[in-house]
Amino acid sequence: MGLRYSQCLDPDGVDNDFPDHPIHSKQVFCAHPCYDGLGYGSSEVEDDDDDCDTGSRFPVFYARGPTTRFLYSHSPRFMAASSSLSRSKPLFRKTSKYNKNGIAITYGCGQCLTHLSSSNQIISDQYTGKTGDALLINSVVNVVLGEPEVREMTSGLYTVCDIKCHQCHKLLGWKYIKSHQASQKFKEQRYILEINNMKVVA
Repeated sequence: MGLRYSQCLDPDGVDNDFPDHPIHSKQVFCAHPCYDGLGYGSSEVEDDDDDCDTGSRFPVFYARGPTTRFLYSHSPRFMAASSSLSRSKPLFRKTSKYNKNGIAITYGCGQCLTHLSSSNQIISDQYTGKTGDALLINSVVNVVLGEPEVREMTSGLYTVCDIKCHQCHKLLGWKYIKSHQASQKFKEQRYILEINNMKVVA
């Protein structure tokens, strides 16, 4: 049995919803200076303050993300301003392909069925691996990591390592350790699971 020495997943658990993460959120406007969503997307910082008059005592900082512009300041006037956060619906809730009656699906190794991840950890299904379609996954369990190596892929240069099932050592995909392109930094510390290398187990 693949699950004997493995960590099992409970996709119906209350703590197993997709974590609040900037890649899954769209920042409409934020006046708070400590929002961690500013760490993703382009790291371009603008010094131009023509867009907003905040007074001379409080600096205003800008950061541009993939879809919108963020604004934050230490000014009390901005701290008191309203803010809103609109979240895009997680991929697994958008289609029955990735849920059973609204509950996330658990994926296991295609060979021994050891639990690997669940569909509420899917970031994107628009990827291709060595064997065909693949998923970009936020987190996985029960895998062992190979040696890091630099690979040239269609979207650029990455430092990656293969991931294998810790039970049967089947090759499952890879982990992005480092992106050498600023626009692809969101992939770092995330995983590719190839669909042909895994099965639905629950």
